[in-house]
Amino acid sequence: SKDIKIKEDILEEVVRCYGFEKVPLTLPLLTPTPFDFSPVTRNQKIKYFLAHAAHMTEQQSYAMFDEQFIASLGLQPRVAVSVVNPVSENYSRMATSLVPGLLKNIKENHVQRDQLAFFESARVWQWLDKEPVERKQVAGIFFKKRSTVDFYHCKYQLNNLLAMLGFDHDIVNWKKLTTQQEPWYQAYQSAQLIYENRVIGVAGKGDPAFISKLDIDTECDAFIFELDADFLLTHQPGISQFVPLSKYQQTSFDVSLFVPLTLEAAAIKATITTVDTLIKHVELVDFFEKTAAGAATSRALTFRVWLGSDARTLEKNDLDVVRQAVVGAVEKLGATVRV
Repeated sequence: SKDIKIKEDILEEVVRCYGFEKVPLTLPLLTPTPFDFSPVTRNQKIKYFLAHAAHMTEQQSYAMFDEQFIASLGLQPRVAVSVVNPVSENYSRMATSLVPGLLKNIKENHVQRDQLAFFESARVWQWLDKEPVERKQVAGIFFKKRSTVDFYHCKYQLNNLLAMLGFDHDIVNWKKLTTQQEPWYQAYQSAQLIYENRVIGVAGKGDPAFISKLDIDTECDAFIFELDADFLLTHQPGISQFVPLSKYQQTSFDVSLFVPLTLEAAAIKATITTVDTLIKHVELVDFFEKTAAGAATSRALTFRVWLGSDARTLEKNDLDVVRQAVVGAVEKLGATVRV
């Protein structure tokens, strides 16, 4: 029949002549090998945190772009991997980002709620050195109609997510982007997340001009983030060393400021932290922006400064001295202390 083409065909004919019933039945030997199970558990922790602590809803989108939807947004991904045999004309390119799928969910569900929050943990594909590369990504969006999404609240949630995974969120540097890295981010209100000199994600407010392409019939606002899941799942932070609590109680005072829109809260916090050795921790506790005609005109910030000593109990004079030093330091940055 001329069907002998490979060596397995010859083997089949030999066994047929010998008799299949004479070949002993033996199960294949599967030797289990140990492997690191921590990426699986860390992925479960990420999903649990976003679902329960950040109150977001998980979604699962197609691995390929919805061509009609991204065309309606005016998106043209330049590094998308095309499929040789696509399932349809509308699904022919692999997703390079999870954000378009999140935006599509917003468009399809905004009539049900004035406030939505979705996240997704999945794979994306991009070209790298002329080769398609598969990567894992965690992305999310906080969305509100007829209201604004608080940037600092969303930043707080992401910092808590990193802290839950064992990363020191004080080391995570939020570097402001002055240009749009992706069309859905708003310049000067988005940032790269940098940990140990490595970019691990991008987060920031949604560009109003881009969000308007969703054809939502009212004013809306959004905060979007994309995190490098390969890094989050595999990078093991250093072992935390136990530091005993001081037997002397800490105390605190608040500093309320009017600041220019160009002055970053992170820069103010870093300046306050270095004013005196008694300062143990600085946190942003309140934030307000005064707007006119839809644009912010001024910004008010309140920081809580925690003081402590391992050698003695602090007195009122210690607080007054440090407070005056803090006021002088922030005024040099261009801030005005609220009284």
